Amino acid sequence: MTKSTTAPGNGKPDKPRPDFPLFRQATGRWAKKVCGRLCYFGPWADPQKALNKWLDEQDDLLAGRKPRTRTGAATVAFVVNHFLTYKQGLVSSGELAQRTFDRYYAMSAIIVDALGRNRAADHIGPADLASLRGLMAKRWRRNRIRRAPTPRGRSRYSPP
Repeated sequence: MTKSTTAPGNGKPDKPRPDFPLFRQATGRWAKKVCGRLCYFGPWADPQKALNKWLDEQDDLLAGRKPRTRTGAATVAFVVNHFLTYKQGLVSSGELAQRTFDRYYAMSAIIVDALGRNRAADHIGPADLASLRGLMAKRWRRNRIRRAPTPRGRSRYSPP
């Protein structure tokens, strides 16, 4: 006689083993209640995949954070968008001029064009930055590229 894979009477499958950390939710998915919220980890048909997802996201969920995607690194577009969002907040609070933000926005567009929107930010190297500078030289005047912020109270030409 073979062992049944569903619990008697309710049509839900049995847990793969007694210490399995997830429970069978009525929607047909493996779930766990974390910080008062139900979190879903996959269909009943694949308990091992659901367990692996729980183990990957466990630390973030228990800390009360939204789980980070582990499939890919931060992209250039992701980094640029977060930078611009932060700077827009400074413009809204009056700590940054709109003109400065407009320059940041223009530079961000050039960065995304040169490096690629979906490129992983941690794979950018010196050759990529050289091509970025070349693109800047084509779009802007030479003195605008050389312009660099200097510490207050010192001229860029004063000795260190």
